[in-house]
Amino acid sequence: MGFTTPLAKPWNQIKQHYDAVVVGSGYGGGVAAFRLARAGRSVCVLERGREFTPGEFSNDWHRTLREVRLSGQRLQLGSKAGLYDFRAGREIHVLTANGLGGGSLINGAVALRPDPKVFEAEGWPQALRQDGLFDVGLDRAEHMLGVSRCPNPEGLPKFLALQRGASALGASIEPVPTTITYRPRTNAADVDQPACHLCGDCWSGCNVGAKNTVPLTYLADAARNGAEIFTLTTVRHVSKSGRQWTVQVESTIAHSNNRRYGQTSITADIVILAAGTLGSTEILLRSRERGLALSDQLGKGFSGNGDEMLIGRDLDAEVNAVAVGVPPRANVGPVGPATIAVIRYRDQDDQDATVLLQDGTMLPLMAMMAPLKAFAEFRWTRAVQLLREGRYRGYRSRAQVYYLVTRDSAGGELRLVRDRLVVDWPDLRKDPCFERGARTARRVIEHLGGVPLNNPLSDRILGGRKITAHPLGGCAMGEDASTGVVDNRCQVFDVSRGGIRDVHEGLYVCDGSIIRSSLGVNPLLTITALAERSMTLLARK
Repeated sequence: MGFTTPLAKPWNQIKQHYDAVVVGSGYGGGVAAFRLARAGRSVCVLERGREFTPGEFSNDWHRTLREVRLSGQRLQLGSKAGLYDFRAGREIHVLTANGLGGGSLINGAVALRPDPKVFEAEGWPQALRQDGLFDVGLDRAEHMLGVSRCPNPEGLPKFLALQRGASALGASIEPVPTTITYRPRTNAADVDQPACHLCGDCWSGCNVGAKNTVPLTYLADAARNGAEIFTLTTVRHVSKSGRQWTVQVESTIAHSNNRRYGQTSITADIVILAAGTLGSTEILLRSRERGLALSDQLGKGFSGNGDEMLIGRDLDAEVNAVAVGVPPRANVGPVGPATIAVIRYRDQDDQDATVLLQDGTMLPLMAMMAPLKAFAEFRWTRAVQLLREGRYRGYRSRAQVYYLVTRDSAGGELRLVRDRLVVDWPDLRKDPCFERGARTARRVIEHLGGVPLNNPLSDRILGGRKITAHPLGGCAMGEDASTGVVDNRCQVFDVSRGGIRDVHEGLYVCDGSIIRSSLGVNPLLTITALAERSMTLLARK
């Protein structure tokens, strides 16, 4: 199968009933569609965004801006079909993907396994630790997603810079496992993929087809086994009548123009909510308003996964960390994947607090902000010099993005306000994880002779708020309805009869919203493995 083969079908081909409806198409939704289709069920996948195939992702700053969908409690800008879904909050902003494949389209493709101690914390179900199926899920996820490491990273300047910077911490670095194809192959879904061009554009969408996204893996196999996939379909809420579930659907584009067009309802025996942390929580909150009996833990335990980002400027050597894209926008040599390696650092003041520091690439839009920032700070000479040098020479050739993952307190809450989802987390700034991570990055940057800068996207432009690309929680997994929204199988608790272990038969959540605490690693592999475990248990049932 070629990697440019479209998967989505036209809206008018949606049937009235399916054995299973999967809402969302990221890692959890991809696994659900794949496993259910392979089991011979009739499967419908509903995705709010549109389909992108390699070669269709924007690779310049003005096209990228047109793909940004910005929304907040009182704000709505850009197309609802835009790839980058930016949710502005009072304390924290959230960046997620809006397209077939979900977060796999625009993440750094880092596939780290979580520390098993994470699941020993209070609230996590014992069965998750005891039956061994999560470990089986990790193995299956790594196989389907083609996890591998970048070969010969020593030939890439940003790897060498991170290696030198690690000595400031008395630490070493390790190449990260990634969902990227580095040699041409036919993948586990029988899709032919070319090799990575080391262009650095993983975060803005891979135009080569080397990034092992959900559409090129799980969804491709699901479609070949009969799953029907529909894009630009927004799910509003779900309800139950007898033994069947009803999913209320409307056209994404029509809804953005406030026209009551393209609305329909679909019935199913099984509904898998996999619309992402924000999407699944929002659907269930809206469903509860319409009478669906759910745990009062719904919306609680939101985490930004301890995400933080800093930039080191004026480093003592070129790191070549501005993405060049395909075809390349500049002749500066290979950049590498978005992330090549990681430093694992244990804080001296708190040995249980591990900080992961990863190299990153700077997208063209971010590189364009450097002269604007200099102008805003009245540093005229530097601003003019940045404009003259362009995005790939001089100052910016010696600038490196550092991506940090720590462990936050998961103290946020997702709520509906006037039918819009908002994050409420008043004490976010007091969480010590952010200073711990920033302190670690500053030591590395200063060891390389550089100057540490805050993330320009969260600095003055957006009010100094934190930004996360890894939102977690809201539909937390728990032993019962007093501690969670779903059980260890990802089945939604039903509190209508007063019990705390009753479940809504046929209703599941399989995405980052079920993760009840910060993971301390990039979450894609954990989400995928939990979905694999859930589908294994569903098949047994």
